[in-house]
Amino acid sequence: SKVGWMPTALGEPTPTEIAHEFTAKANDVLAALADIHPTLLWVPGNHDPDEFFDPAHAGFSGAFGTNIHSRVERLAPDLWIAGWGGCVEATES
Repeated sequence: SKVGWMPTALGEPTPTEIAHEFTAKANDVLAALADIHPTLLWVPGNHDPDEFFDPAHAGFSGAFGTNIHSRVERLAPDLWIAGWGGCVEATES
């Protein structure tokens, strides 16, 4: 469980339901972008669901372009791009 998640009121969506809805919307956006240009490279952000950082995620490569989190891709001779998504966890000292 994540720190900060509170139980939801009766009838409100759970964090898991919210994450699934967000994932479906994000996949729709990635699919639309892939229709515009076949070479789609993307990096998940700090508010994206955890599964976007998992290589087994369907959008990691294939139908929705290539998720380059934690990877380096060659775009052209002498041109490379590195992807590092999200952010580090906040800590208290």
